[in-house]
Amino acid sequence: MFWIKSVFIAAILLIIFMLGLEFSNLNSDLVTIRHLQGSVTTPLSLVVISAFTSGVLLTIVVGMFVVLPFGWQISRLRKTLHNKDQEIKILTKKLSHGERF
Repeated sequence: MFWIKSVFIAAILLIIFMLGLEFSNLNSDLVTIRHLQGSVTTPLSLVVISAFTSGVLLTIVVGMFVVLPFGWQISRLRKTLHNKDQEIKILTKKLSHGERF
């Protein structure tokens, strides 16, 4: 079963690689990018892939600052819930034994 999954992942990666090569071939025109420190002439495919990668990385960084605090809050709330459940069990045992509070 493991080898089937490995072959499937390898096939998907190979297809993505082949599509990337075809994308690079179709968009090999040179473009000039002007910025504050000068200008750079690079293939269009490199510009598009760089912009896409920058967007993905920026999304990951922003997502970490949004998602991680929620994960920490969920962890704290689960711990509090566990403590309250333990307290309920102890009080239920006391009540079933006829003890007064």
